[in-house]
Amino acid sequence: MTSTWEVKGNFGDIIELAAIVGALSPEVQDATIAAREVEPKSNDHNADMYTLEVEGDTNMIIKALSEVGFDDSGYTLVGNKLYI
Repeated sequence: MTSTWEVKGNFGDIIELAAIVGALSPEVQDATIAAREVEPKSNDHNADMYTLEVEGDTNMIIKALSEVGFDDSGYTLVGNKLYI
């Protein structure tokens, strides 16, 4: 299961928060990641995020993602929105 938080503050503080969250529950944390949005062509750009609205049975979406190689650390499903 993946959880995503949107945090306001300076990036250094956000990195420290991610480290604390990971340290407090290592038995259930595979990783914590601090990220920020940047312009696609900036020097800091290193990944893309896609948001898809899901209609219908979300379990079928999760099964389809698994069949093509996504484990649950590769996406976040919140309500009817899928973040990849």
